[in-house]
Amino acid sequence: MRPYRLSPAPRIAHQEICRLLTACLLPQAKAAKLRVTQDINVRLGPDRIVEPDVTVASADRLAVMAHAPEVALIALRLLHLDGKRYVEHAVAKHGETLSSDLPFPFEMSTEALADF
Repeated sequence: MRPYRLSPAPRIAHQEICRLLTACLLPQAKAAKLRVTQDINVRLGPDRIVEPDVTVASADRLAVMAHAPEVALIALRLLHLDGKRYVEHAVAKHGETLSSDLPFPFEMSTEALADF
């Protein structure tokens, strides 16, 4: 039997940044007929599940898990599906602006996320 570990809940600042990020992405995602979710399981492969802070996906609203082909965006490190695996598309470090045309055009300043 594998031992399981539980992590403590994220700090309030982390939760606020995720909420703001979700709010920033929501209008463009909705226009692209995608959903913005927080803390949903994403199955990347048969034995690999991750739980990104914020995910943009085409998953059903009642789903408990999104599968890799449904996922359009994982923030703040953006990944895109290249064949059968996800590869890094863009990264924004502190003080930088994250921008992409995938899955829809957007720009987001990391400083703006920290200014809550």
